[in-house]
Amino acid sequence: MTDAAAAPSQGRSLPRWLLILALAALPAVLAVAVLGRIHDDEVFQFLEPALFRARGYGILSWEWRQGLRNWAFPGAISLVIRLSDALGVEDPRVCRALIAVPQWLLHAGALAAVDRYAARRLSSRARGVAVLLVGLYGPLLVFSGRTLSEAYSADFLLMGAVALDGTERPFRAGLWGGISMGMAVVARYGSLLFALAAGVWLLARRAYRSLGGLCLGGLLVALLLTALDQVTYGAPLHSLRAYVDFNVLSGKAADTFGREPGWFFLPLLLELTPLWAWAGFVFSWRRGAPRVSLGLFMALVYGVAISLTAHKETRFLYPAMVLLTLEGAIGVLSWAGRQGTAAWLSVPAVALAVLASFAPAFVFPVERGGQFRAVVKATRALDVTGLLLMNEGVWGSPGFFFMGKNIAFNVCDWPSPACVQTLQNPLFNRVSTYENRGEDGRDLSGVPELTAAGFRVLGRDGKATWLERPK
Repeated sequence: MTDAAAAPSQGRSLPRWLLILALAALPAVLAVAVLGRIHDDEVFQFLEPALFRARGYGILSWEWRQGLRNWAFPGAISLVIRLSDALGVEDPRVCRALIAVPQWLLHAGALAAVDRYAARRLSSRARGVAVLLVGLYGPLLVFSGRTLSEAYSADFLLMGAVALDGTERPFRAGLWGGISMGMAVVARYGSLLFALAAGVWLLARRAYRSLGGLCLGGLLVALLLTALDQVTYGAPLHSLRAYVDFNVLSGKAADTFGREPGWFFLPLLLELTPLWAWAGFVFSWRRGAPRVSLGLFMALVYGVAISLTAHKETRFLYPAMVLLTLEGAIGVLSWAGRQGTAAWLSVPAVALAVLASFAPAFVFPVERGGQFRAVVKATRALDVTGLLLMNEGVWGSPGFFFMGKNIAFNVCDWPSPACVQTLQNPLFNRVSTYENRGEDGRDLSGVPELTAAGFRVLGRDGKATWLERPK
């Protein structure tokens, strides 16, 4: 640690916390304002099961029927939905905003951990820049406000890695790191690889007290997970065992969702890594032990492991990329500080670095925001008794959560005979279409099937249209 890494003055602590809270709020505000989805899991692995727990209705996907997921995070979200109901909230957007509040606070905790990590190695000014580079990292802005396992897990991984990297009060730091790592695993079982890598790193350093704390903290979380699965599935660690069997031992994940080559993540690594981070990886190599930082080691071990698995998805790389971005930021800013010039921390230089940090956001586009908003608007009236979602399947739909009520619900990809039969059912008095096209590209708002059923256009939002059938 350099003398420049001294703690900031009392007068600067409040602005720093305001910066952290503001940066942490950005992903939550974007997610609530835009709606839509990155992946259908944010609806069907979190919002829908939480709705089912809170209100007794919702779409439960096959993972829940077979017990591949635990109820920790959906259960917590269900409590927020119950609170929303107690407050008389009827608009799903407001309920979604309430769900975003604890996630905002979690993300603020993760960015506060980034700030503490930077304080160990950087000057006060560079410390703030590090928080900016990580907090405005494009994929993090896209993911961190979303109800996705990768989002929750990455925030806990940041807190755990920073805690385990500390040298003061090693057992206490290890205990907090173990609890954080354990929660990262509960959020996403694939993150167990990060926790195992952290244990190997501590063992290699002979940091036995930190390692003991890590094991104890992880054990405490594991005991709570065991009890949760016993209550919800009737068997201890049922969800973890079912997950490992499906994704690792049986090969069913690859058979169901497809296989990708071993080099699948390499082009993504190039796309998702900010330009300045590459230099940071080089400069983060330490002269003394440990030569490789914990975050970098965890990311490398995880990256190699998931490259060896058959089933791969772009989002799987996200938690590792957050750790790599942190290490790259610390590395390049440490190097800049050793140059003895303020030019590297000038406003133009920082602005360019932030721009490069934000650029990878486009790898993870948010889809169907207009459709989600249209469903919310189409189902707000008291007389709504049923919704037909056209040009969409169940797993691409907003589910019951964004309807905000237990009404008749169906989907169809185009005006098929089954779709026409649904339209003839008087319960279905709202229709939402997407991209304004049917199977042959026709404008769905004017096709004979809708006209004959008495529907008229109420409004449009981007590519989405919603219609009503007056009484």
